Amino acid sequence: MSPSENHSYLQIALGSAFFNMKKYSVYSELSIEIEGKEYVPDICVYPKRKLSPLHDNIKMIELPLLVVEVLSPRQIIQELTDKIEIYLNAGIQSCWLVIPTTSTITVFSELEKQVSFSQDKVIDEKLNLSIPLSEIFPF
Repeated sequence: MSPSENHSYLQIALGSAFFNMKKYSVYSELSIEIEGKEYVPDICVYPKRKLSPLHDNIKMIELPLLVVEVLSPRQIIQELTDKIEIYLNAGIQSCWLVIPTTSTITVFSELEKQVSFSQDKVIDEKLNLSIPLSEIFPF
């Protein structure tokens, strides 16, 4: 499924916000392997990593600290919540679900613990970070 204009914009806006924090390495559409299966979150956030031009990773086995999934117009939300469950069960500390139509970000830190943000800023208590929503949503 091809990302829409809003999906693509939000992916870059969030990636830039994480990148500007300087303590993370941020990747878009990076393949990660979980229990032998390949997943491609919209954004993966790792602790700061050093890149090597000679040694590129096609698929990451080391899991990110945080993944972001942006809901596309023709996508079913259950598809993304199923992936979030897999990510959390694998040990990823935090998962963000971005819903463009409502300018909402839901932060999942555990399967049964999520908090949604649609005003002011998104706060991830598990990773001790926050981002003003005005930096993400132009709507």
